Amino acid sequence: MVLADVRTHLVGCGQERLSVEDHAAQGKRAEKLRVQGGWSAKSAVFWGYVADGEKWEDAATEGIGL
Repeated sequence: MVLADVRTHLVGCGQERLSVEDHAAQGKRAEKLRVQGGWSAKSAVFWGYVADGEKWEDAATEGIGL
């Protein structure tokens, strides 16, 4: 994968984390993401990824009147 002329190679849980965070930031339903990804309903890791994704969405427009 190439992003902004920087070569990256995502593996393991890093790729899963980015996928969950990205979709959560886009407003996708967490429960649907959980089921599709095979995560346990009680997975603290999964819900942490969702929380992190939601944080980034809020931070992008915080304090600028949008």
